[in-house]
Amino acid sequence: DVVNSFKGRVNYTYYIARTELSNKSYCKFLNAVVSHTDPYGLYNENMSTGVCGGIERKKKGSHYVYYCKKGWENRPVVYVDYYDVARYANWMHYGCPSVERCRVGSTEGTDIQGAYNTEDFEEVRHGRKTVYESFGKRNRGARFWIPNDDEWYKAAYYNPKKTGNRKFHDYPTQTSDAPSLDDANYMVSNELSVGKPYYLAPVDSFSHAPSYYGTLQQGGNVWEWIEDWQYGVVGTRSLRGGSWSYTDYGLNACNMDPGGLDNFCHVFGARLCMSTSVSGWQPVRTPMPTVIYEKILLMPKKHLLLGFL
Repeated sequence: DVVNSFKGRVNYTYYIARTELSNKSYCKFLNAVVSHTDPYGLYNENMSTGVCGGIERKKKGSHYVYYCKKGWENRPVVYVDYYDVARYANWMHYGCPSVERCRVGSTEGTDIQGAYNTEDFEEVRHGRKTVYESFGKRNRGARFWIPNDDEWYKAAYYNPKKTGNRKFHDYPTQTSDAPSLDDANYMVSNELSVGKPYYLAPVDSFSHAPSYYGTLQQGGNVWEWIEDWQYGVVGTRSLRGGSWSYTDYGLNACNMDPGGLDNFCHVFGARLCMSTSVSGWQPVRTPMPTVIYEKILLMPKKHLLLGFL
């Protein structure tokens, strides 16, 4: 997208989830891997007591049992941080095993196993190790992963059938005008699309207003974690899409919000990507002439002028 710093180039095919991650799906994950102990806090108490929480936990003998609150099953899971979503991606990568514990092969990974290498997660989280550029980025061969900004952006805003030179919309509802409250769950003049007690819409809502590729609610409902650092600042992840309590600016293609590595919130959720190949995700380089061309066009005009003097 030439309007927004050439975002949206993806040089490979990939799948992206049609909907946001639901409480029902996350509940299945919790019961599969933390029914004994939860060393990494994959379950957050706010999921039970918080304003948009939809999952409860009960102790039965020596086990924990997780279940969705009535009416919340198909609404997006919230109060998940980046670590939680990466570990969920690992679980999906391994084939959703039910082993009742967090270990390599269920939620944990190394640099050669799993979708994400989790070996430094707790070291960085607790300040025992400094965060670094490749921290929390997917492994080669990942079958499921958190979308990077280009992957998320392309799925949300690209439309090859759009008239004109620019093939991207400003909103993920195939329009460059802000959607109405009938087309997305967000706030307009202090009015909400979905009111009490849920605030959150079911993940398959607004099916009449999808992106070109058929994704639902990449605008509104909950902010979605992005694998990239926000504007390249190592230590601050990106969030995309806005939420039920935010204005149309959050839904706009130009907006990318910040998220701390272990931040969680009643409006933070997730959506995953999946590989189209059994060999998993593999990086594909952009041709160098294209990279140089775009860097030149992104340079401040005064620098370009000096280059020609």
